[in-house]
Amino acid sequence: GKLQSIKDKSAVTFYWPVDFLPNYYQFHVSDYISHVLGHEGTNSLFSYLKRRSYVSAIISNIQQLKTQSVI
Repeated sequence: GKLQSIKDKSAVTFYWPVDFLPNYYQFHVSDYISHVLGHEGTNSLFSYLKRRSYVSAIISNIQQLKTQSVI
């Protein structure tokens, strides 16, 4: 038989470069920012966007580069 998609999927990717802050490494600044952006609870960015049917999922992670992080 022939396969047919039941949903159209789209994705948008945003990158925010964050300067490497060696003096503040112990505070895990990039981890905190990633957590805030990726949080899916009440009053979160995700819940705001989902209520308006702008998103169905949100993923936030950190990519370490030599001189900066990308969130």
